[in-house]
Amino acid sequence: MVITMYLITFVLFFLWLAFAENVRPDTIIIGLIFAIGIGLFNKKLFDNKKIPVVSVFKKAGILIYYLAMLLKDIFIANFHVAKIVLSPKINIEPVTINYKTSLQSDFLRVLLANSITLTPGTLTVNMEDDILEVHCLDVSFAEDFTELGFETILMKVEGA
Repeated sequence: MVITMYLITFVLFFLWLAFAENVRPDTIIIGLIFAIGIGLFNKKLFDNKKIPVVSVFKKAGILIYYLAMLLKDIFIANFHVAKIVLSPKINIEPVTINYKTSLQSDFLRVLLANSITLTPGTLTVNMEDDILEVHCLDVSFAEDFTELGFETILMKVEGA
């Protein structure tokens, strides 16, 4: 069983219906037109690559786990930044580091860079090939950043 344009069209149509304010005939027709149009526009993408459905669900599971870990790290980092900002004497030592990623996919590299930026206290300043330039609010953030494990989880997505 392979994922096809039809499955994507079906999913897009039901997402349209789920997010629609009201389900009237005109809403259904517009959603159907857009879903079919997007499916047809991307037909070559799905015809050239036969992706097993099991692989899609496995990658989706890993990405859901990644999202949970990202939310946990964002929550924890918020407290660290709040502690720095609310302290009477702001004692920070900003640093910029270059981080070499092993990810091959451009999409996953961008996802990693955005995840770093979403985490308070860190900001991806530049991304060239496999080098991410990351600004950290404090040296301790730079040390913690390399231990977050974002890249390890994304490597599983590439290998799935």
